[in-house]
Amino acid sequence: MKKIILTLTLLITFQLSAQEDIFSYNYRSVPAEELESFFENEVVYWTGIHSILIKKGQSTGWAMLQRVGGKSSDPNIYFYMGHGSYENLDNLNKNWQAAEAEYRKSMDSEKLALIDKQLNIHKRIVGEVLLNRVTSANLDGGMNDWNYLVHNYAKAKNAWSWVQLQDKYFKPFFEKHIKAKNTKQKYWNAAYVLNPTGDSYNWNAYTADGYKKLSDIFNPWNIEITWPEISEDDIDIFGDNGFYKTVIWEKLLWLDTNGNLKSRY
Repeated sequence: MKKIILTLTLLITFQLSAQEDIFSYNYRSVPAEELESFFENEVVYWTGIHSILIKKGQSTGWAMLQRVGGKSSDPNIYFYMGHGSYENLDNLNKNWQAAEAEYRKSMDSEKLALIDKQLNIHKRIVGEVLLNRVTSANLDGGMNDWNYLVHNYAKAKNAWSWVQLQDKYFKPFFEKHIKAKNTKQKYWNAAYVLNPTGDSYNWNAYTADGYKKLSDIFNPWNIEITWPEISEDDIDIFGDNGFYKTVIWEKLLWLDTNGNLKSRY
């Protein structure tokens, strides 16, 4: 019996570790007076390149989000880029250069000259994180399903094991309640950090919750619910499911699965 359990455990671990849903967050601290220029540059130029990558299957998505409330010392903008596979990640620079050359070739020369001048602004980058999304509920709904994303950042004892337990306990929980419309929540996922890692960083894994309306975040349930009970065998790794911090992000710009630009700005 123990051999069977061990075999099943190893099989589950292999299946999860073999999943490739690689993505990155590029965090920025953009002064208020520069935000308009950032939005314009994304709409006119950068999204055109990301759109080509999506249409060629070299990227799985792109979005620009802005922090709602929180500490002024925290980043106020982040860009999401879905790489999908490790192969796309390895070829990112090559694919990006080709897509940028293709997009520039399609632009009017006079307009391009104006854009190049406008692109010459400080990027305000304060950090970049590479993650692997191991588990999710209602991912097929895409970015059109939600307008606000709550990031729950965790400092887990073992990030990989922590995400496995999120898959074990919370994926079926959220799948059930989202499908039954017992919650206003539209989407959930859990991922662990691939880079950077180490004791000097204050989070190594996270979950994300998607909602249509800001008020739904604070009043998410349509019925009384019972949260999953963590077994004694798992509680040491899982901890109390406490988070280092929780931050609300509002989606402003994004590309759909066909590479078409959408905006709430």
